[in-house]
Amino acid sequence: MTPADGTTAVTGPAARLLSRILRRDLLAHAYLVTGPGEDRREALAAGFAGVLLCRSPGLDEAGPAPCGTCPACGKFRRRTHPDFLEVRPDGAMIRIDQVRALCAALAFAPLEGERRVCLVHGAHRMNPEAANAFLKTLEEPPAGTFFLLTAPTARSVLSTIASRCQPVRTRAARPAETAAGLPGEPGAALAAAVLADGDPERAAAYLAPPVAEMRRRLLDAVSAEAPADPARLLELAAGLAEDREQLAAALGVMRALVRDLLLVQGGGGVSDLELANPDFAAAVRSVAARRDAADLAAFSAWLDRAEVWLERNVAPDFLAEGMLLAWWGAGAA
Repeated sequence: MTPADGTTAVTGPAARLLSRILRRDLLAHAYLVTGPGEDRREALAAGFAGVLLCRSPGLDEAGPAPCGTCPACGKFRRRTHPDFLEVRPDGAMIRIDQVRALCAALAFAPLEGERRVCLVHGAHRMNPEAANAFLKTLEEPPAGTFFLLTAPTARSVLSTIASRCQPVRTRAARPAETAAGLPGEPGAALAAAVLADGDPERAAAYLAPPVAEMRRRLLDAVSAEAPADPARLLELAAGLAEDREQLAAALGVMRALVRDLLLVQGGGGVSDLELANPDFAAAVRSVAARRDAADLAAFSAWLDRAEVWLERNVAPDFLAEGMLLAWWGAGAA
């Protein structure tokens, strides 16, 4: 269903799930929206919030949508609805004073209708004090209050918060769909789209010259038969740690490399175009021949932890150096 007046609709597989929940009156008090693409997460959460506040939402099988014409929809669209509360990171973090202000606002009953919606943008960015304070509210939510949290992954949020939320995941675009909308050489565009899990913004970032050069240097270093001397590795790590976005991209490059190595080791005549790194196909096949699958699995588990650490603001230089040490420590031939 397409809403009127530009109000955000909920789309994709999550839409059908939310329609069923609303039709059957099975609403949980809290939902954690995760998945690739910050824009996709925010759009899904905002669309859901609009549906919850709308006086007469459409709940057909294609997905829920606010009517777009009732007074509540107008206020929500202008972000003046008194029962819609938002919390956004203040700089890099959501801080304890923001959560305290939210809790104070929640002490009062909804002013219009029976529902109040609280949207927490980037819940993974709560500092420890804020997360613990928010957890207390989540454990005993005020009547009629619904929480919508967004984060890249459930692991990036305090586990006790994530466990009290129903999960909703955004759908990633297919890499080929994303690549078709990217500039430049088709092979490079497809590699960027695969590395970005179909996220257009991240894919475009992988094609930007500084990130493309970082990827080339990183893959050259880790595909060598032996590690570079310590000074060169430290220089590479320092470059990766210059900003958090670049380090996140570097972790993505290494995850895609591990995926390629395991794919090649699995046999079956994998073509270069099936790799996430088709432009490094020869290097991928060479590394796959000399690395052990168990070592690669151990390194993949390290990447899982590193992504959580990065989201929780662990020092980038620590992670960059740790990534290179973990790679070579996982068993170079």
